[in-house]
Amino acid sequence: MATAYSAFANDGKTVDAHAIIRIDNRAKNAVYKYKNQAGKQVMKESTAAQMTEMLQAVVSPGGTGAEARMDRPVAGKTGTTQHGIPDFKSSANRDAWFVGYTPQWTAAVWMGYDKTDKQHVLKKSSHQAAAMFSNVMEKAMKGMPAGSFAKVEAPVEPTETPMAAVNGFKAEFAADEMKVKLSWNPVEAEGVTYQVFRKQESDPDFTLYLDGLTTTEAEDPSISLGLTYEYYVVAVNTATNTVTDPSATVTVEIPEAEIDFPSIPPSEPPAETEPPAETTPPSAEPGNPQTPPNNGGQPTPPPAETAPPANPGGNPGQQPNGGTDQGAVAPPDAGNGNGNGQGNGNGNGNGRGDRSGDSSGSNGSGTNP
Repeated sequence: MATAYSAFANDGKTVDAHAIIRIDNRAKNAVYKYKNQAGKQVMKESTAAQMTEMLQAVVSPGGTGAEARMDRPVAGKTGTTQHGIPDFKSSANRDAWFVGYTPQWTAAVWMGYDKTDKQHVLKKSSHQAAAMFSNVMEKAMKGMPAGSFAKVEAPVEPTETPMAAVNGFKAEFAADEMKVKLSWNPVEAEGVTYQVFRKQESDPDFTLYLDGLTTTEAEDPSISLGLTYEYYVVAVNTATNTVTDPSATVTVEIPEAEIDFPSIPPSEPPAETEPPAETTPPSAEPGNPQTPPNNGGQPTPPPAETAPPANPGGNPGQQPNGGTDQGAVAPPDAGNGNGNGQGNGNGNGNGRGDRSGDSSGSNGSGTNP
């Protein structure tokens, strides 16, 4: 402990602890002389100075080691160890110690028993060890200059030139790819990465969108049509964890979607049609009587049979070879019709009428009785 605390008083370098500095023979001739060993730097001088400043507060009035104060600068630290005896409820301690140093010497004081039990414990704390330190050191250092602890100013850490903000920042909407493309000029420094911040028109503030970028280009595909976005970029020095000021803010407006509807020609009014021409019913001809239009949907009765006419100028008893029947015209609604034929003699013919209302009779033949 004394060796370790010596480095605080020795500007952060170790001290080779030793007890013998010279051995003389009976003739008063030195047969051994201690040679001081070069110390090893185990901490910064500034660290040693700061530790000494804190440990001087321990021996100040109100500190746990106030009993160690002397007529010279002192710094140190107190400590105790609980007894650790099973089933023994007591605040007594196994060990009490104080390690302190002046600008010239360092000393460690320990109090306790070789064997600790319920009858061999320390009833008091480490202030007893601090009091013993001052009693011994005052007598040992009597007549020595008081000296002072070195006041080593904490070295000023070299400050790096802050990185300039990112410049040349651009953002543009690529309509054919439906994304915003970002680019900027690189920052001239080692170990630099970039962060991109984005703000949508409905967002209250910017948020980190892309992090840890090692290139000077980026893309934002998560956009929506008809909205406006704002961006800025910062550079991060990964070695010092410092961040530059934001770049200039760039605003990008995403246009609304355009829908092309096919053109529909205007409709034209329908062409006017002429009303159908009026038709004149055919006139009645000999042998082709006209049938009434409908007759109530009933079949038209055949005409009454008539006696054959006389055969003027002809041979008695002879009949012309044949005669022709003319069928009656059936009304449009009638589907069937009957026809009668006449000749020199008696003859009957059956006719078939179609939906056009016409019917014709078959040729009749007859002989005179």
